[in-house]
Amino acid sequence: MYESDDDQAVSTGMDESTLASIVSAEIEDATSFIDSDIGPQRAKAVDRYFGRPYGDEEAGRSQIVSRDVHDTINAILPSLMRVFFGSENVVEFAPESEEDVETAEQATDYINYVVTVDNDGFEVFLAAIKNALREKVGFIKWWWDDSFTVSTTKYTGLDEMALTQLLEDLQKSVEAEIVETSDGEEGLNVTLRLKKRVDRVRIAAVPPDELLIGRRMRTLDDEGYVGHRTEKRVSELVAMGYDRDLVLSCSTDGSELDTSDERQARQPYRDTIGGTTSDDSARLVLYVESYINVDFDDDGIAELRRICTLGPSFKIVGNDPVDERPFTDLQCDPEPHSFFGESVSDKVSDIQWTKTKALRAWADGLAQSVFPRTVVGRGGNIEDAMNTEVGAVLRAEGSPSEAYFFAAAPNTSQAALPLITYMDELRENRTGMSKVSMGLDAEALQNTTATAANGQFSRSQERIELIARVMASGVRRLFRGLLKLTVENQRQQRMVKLRNQWVPVDPRSWRVNMDVVPNVALGGGTNAEKAALLSMMLAKQELIIGTVGPDNPLVTPKQYYNTLAKLIETGGFKDPSAFFTDPDSPEAMERMAAKGQEPPPPDPKVEEAKARIELEAAKAQAQAQRDEQKASGDLQLAREKHALEMQQRREEQAADLAFKRELANAELTLKREEMQMEFALKSEANRMNADARSQSINGPSQGGEPG
Repeated sequence: MYESDDDQAVSTGMDESTLASIVSAEIEDATSFIDSDIGPQRAKAVDRYFGRPYGDEEAGRSQIVSRDVHDTINAILPSLMRVFFGSENVVEFAPESEEDVETAEQATDYINYVVTVDNDGFEVFLAAIKNALREKVGFIKWWWDDSFTVSTTKYTGLDEMALTQLLEDLQKSVEAEIVETSDGEEGLNVTLRLKKRVDRVRIAAVPPDELLIGRRMRTLDDEGYVGHRTEKRVSELVAMGYDRDLVLSCSTDGSELDTSDERQARQPYRDTIGGTTSDDSARLVLYVESYINVDFDDDGIAELRRICTLGPSFKIVGNDPVDERPFTDLQCDPEPHSFFGESVSDKVSDIQWTKTKALRAWADGLAQSVFPRTVVGRGGNIEDAMNTEVGAVLRAEGSPSEAYFFAAAPNTSQAALPLITYMDELRENRTGMSKVSMGLDAEALQNTTATAANGQFSRSQERIELIARVMASGVRRLFRGLLKLTVENQRQQRMVKLRNQWVPVDPRSWRVNMDVVPNVALGGGTNAEKAALLSMMLAKQELIIGTVGPDNPLVTPKQYYNTLAKLIETGGFKDPSAFFTDPDSPEAMERMAAKGQEPPPPDPKVEEAKARIELEAAKAQAQAQRDEQKASGDLQLAREKHALEMQQRREEQAADLAFKRELANAELTLKREEMQMEFALKSEANRMNADARSQSINGPSQGGEPG
């Protein structure tokens, strides 16, 4: 007796021990198949990718390892990533009817948003595609994450009202619990423990060694066994809803998966140093999620069920019916009627081994010719001869030529070069990756005509396109599963930013059976060729619209916008609406509706008469303004002339007055000077008269008459 997710009892015709034995047998058989048969091949591919030693190296000989597997995979990988994560959406959902067009467009935008924003879709695809190229197949898993996350947040400076409001707001989306409160300078300091349900779609690249495939499986949809084995910490399983005591009882001290060859090759440093952990929440538990077709209800038809087990004894802790396995596989060269195909590593590994042998022979031959073997005679010193330091001293007794001489070997390194060249050509033929197609060899590009170079590039693109189209089937399965998972589990409307606009998304009304169309078309040529073709189409459309008008029968505004949008996307821009407005968008519709409400244009003849009348009125007004300006100018000129004359007259009067004043001053000064001279003359005459009178009174002086 088991209980489903809604806790309703379901009667079964199979008891617990029978189901447990079936599940255990399937897990053990699939584990043996993966770890013993497939795992060693993939571990070898990982070693070849990293260029690790083969194990047959000899001391004193060259140990160089060619990296052809690594170089080829990394030459293909960028092109494949550009296919799935270029300017366009990874996939598009096709509507089933005309009413589903808008829903399909929103589903396309939202599911691509889930892959690239809610999840790190680029990293997931990179890991899965790389696993496919290197280890036969890459797996991607999707699930609805309804686990809880617990975090601690501190708030400071709150009053009681603010704290109450904060708790009410938080309780709408999370479980909030007060852990600690204290009084601060600005209010309450509160520490809250927040428990929130994730409720998001999750995708992840599954390590190939973790996914168990039944021996008889051909595809993931066949009836058989598919399981996902992981080692989870106790805390992870408790967060998923399992009982803590039950999980601890199934935990182990060490790892159950680290001993596989494939995991050791991928992560050679996983061995733990320091013993087991003392933290029970960090203990590891083997968790196997099995998808198996079993007749659990004993109706004669085996149904697909999801059975979860814990620990190495595979204790069943979950049993629910499901309608699909939430995994998709990406392969580069699938093999018909078999689950595992051939990887790029499988195609190139033998070439890498042969080139490694040839490169080692080439290096050894070159080393023997450059560094010949030293022969030590009777007078030589063996210790000095073994010292390979440049310029080292060689001690000798007697003649040095008799003490030491060199056994020169012929240079045989050139004999290995044709084999290396042949191996490169063989690798190019198998994978399509050449130096010309990768643009790495400048000399090869110079010595190759443009037609031949384009031919090699086209063949290389055809190989990559084939790989992309094969992987597209796995991508379709992934996005179809994501759409179904979103419709069934998203419980409420969500606001997200799609095409630079915030829109509400409620997928509960979407159809889950919409077809998925991957955008992996490479056959149209390179982006430059596509841009040239779109530019030519755009020129033709503009010519038709300019010649016939927008209402022509050949090109509509929507078709013209589509060409512009494709040209922008080819240039690497994801959002054409940032440059042009879609004529079918609500914004364009509103603009056209507003334009349609405008009054009709007036009669041209009436407008012409109005314009003529307005022109004549404007002329008359202009003439009146000119006359008024002329009269005003004449009046101003007369005023200025009168003012000038008055100013001149005032200046003349002032000058005449100043002249008369100067003349009067001069005459006054002259009279004053004449009076002073007259006064001086009179004074002199009086003095002389006085002297004459004085002499006449006193008589002549002694000493005779003056002679």
